[in-house]
Amino acid sequence: MFTTFLKNYYSEIYSKYASVLVSSHAPNNIIKDTVAIEVVSGDERLIKKDLRYILDKISFPILNSTTGLYKKALQLRALRYLKSRKIPQEKIKELYVGYEDFITSDNSYFLNNSIIIPFTYNNIVYTFQARTLKENATNKYLTVKEENEIKIYNYFNADKNKTVFITEGPIDSWFLENGISTAGTISFNSPVVGLIKSKFKDRIWVFDNDSAGLKRTKDFIDAGEKIFIWTSSEWKSYKDINKVVEGTNLSISQITDYVK
Repeated sequence: MFTTFLKNYYSEIYSKYASVLVSSHAPNNIIKDTVAIEVVSGDERLIKKDLRYILDKISFPILNSTTGLYKKALQLRALRYLKSRKIPQEKIKELYVGYEDFITSDNSYFLNNSIIIPFTYNNIVYTFQARTLKENATNKYLTVKEENEIKIYNYFNADKNKTVFITEGPIDSWFLENGISTAGTISFNSPVVGLIKSKFKDRIWVFDNDSAGLKRTKDFIDAGEKIFIWTSSEWKSYKDINKVVEGTNLSISQITDYVK
């Protein structure tokens, strides 16, 4: 393969330029290769593949005009769901609707009938998370990272010189100024926490208000981290930041100030 030749014999050229390995959509929905990139400096070293190629095959931007009854029905369903959760219009513009599953030689991803949240760096989609719209689903969220090491929403876009607020779910991070998300549950010793600690010196963790979140709260306090405490606040009846928005209609700046 030409890119292998470059890598083996002209490593400087290979490192400087992105190598694109695009294959056609194979039979039985098998994707053999995705778009590969080479990023060699700073935090960007954590990115190995651009997953926009996959995203474009199995989804469409949620606010785009579309054809076909099935896609239109999915779009309306997704919009109703997002409006019910009071998601801001500027965030909805960034989201996709999954209308097809895909299978690789290593994994099966069931993304049909889901809302897809891209994790981006300079228009590179290095990870994305799908939230199913299917009722009573056992697993509501699926994160696809395909060899990329990082799974932190808004990691590359948040301002490291300001207070950063870390939530479990990306949706909750949308209602805090300079918010990022671990895209799921974590332990203090996880690599994700190490990356966040090394980049963001002033940080506040906002775990979900459930039994697992309360356990993590204790662990992180014991480790000297700053944590938002639900049980001693007026919000102790809410499960997470998004539920606060649904129940109070507070603005992003008001929520941020309250958590501080």
